[in-house]
Amino acid sequence: MPDAPDLVDRIDDLLPQTQCTRCGYPACRPYAEAIAIGAADINRCPPGGEATLATLARMLDRDPPALDTARGLPGPLRVAHIDERACIGCTLCISACPVDAIIGAPKRMHDVLGTLCSGCDLCVEPCPVDCIVMVPAGREWTPADASAARARHAARDHPLAKKRWVGAADLAPEHLLLYTSRPEESFLLRRVLAPASLVPARVSFIMLTEAMIELARAGTGVGVLPRWSAQRAIASGAVVALSITRRGMRRHWVAATLSAQEDPPFMTDFIDLLAERASPVRSGVRESA
Repeated sequence: MPDAPDLVDRIDDLLPQTQCTRCGYPACRPYAEAIAIGAADINRCPPGGEATLATLARMLDRDPPALDTARGLPGPLRVAHIDERACIGCTLCISACPVDAIIGAPKRMHDVLGTLCSGCDLCVEPCPVDCIVMVPAGREWTPADASAARARHAARDHPLAKKRWVGAADLAPEHLLLYTSRPEESFLLRRVLAPASLVPARVSFIMLTEAMIELARAGTGVGVLPRWSAQRAIASGAVVALSITRRGMRRHWVAATLSAQEDPPFMTDFIDLLAERASPVRSGVRESA
């Protein structure tokens, strides 16, 4: 029989990762751990239904028991929908969503990202104005959906994800993902950790933004990069963005070009991108030397 950690991983890989808690456990991973040690049966996952039950039974080499329908009935994927006319912006649904599929801000209308919603319906009950309903998704929940939902849940479950900002003591124990290959050039190491006489537990130098985001999303480490450069991943719920220090950190960007030469397209695009997304910004200001 495989050792327990490996068995837990294999069981977890077969679960749908909706994180709905209907199994009686706070997420799919704890349920997998309970199955692995014999503390829970394999028939307690309504979203997985008969298909997941049969797959688990084959892997564990046992006869499948009847699905425990007291925990819910399997059926087509349904996703949450928020009535924008009734939403008061309380953020309770955002806190309840285990896969970060709801976006919004306090006292502002919230919205559900239908492509990310796992159909757990955990956001429905906390809503004080009953403006959330579950509607047919019109699509199936795929293995790719499950993998992405697990990554978002893991990111949300990270101890730092519950903070509004992080300081030197928060970052020192982490595996930090930095752009620069020279520690003395890192503003984080120079301006945050060094003054506190702290050294990070581990540092990896990642030159590509996309690679850094994917590593952070997979739970490999904590990426240190400008918020605007990861805006799409943040908006999708794939990663959580936190300010560094209570006041946050700002970087002054300067682009210098030669007046005798035409600006290369990549430089023009980069300046336009900064003008559009960086803050604060002096939009449209260009000086040639």
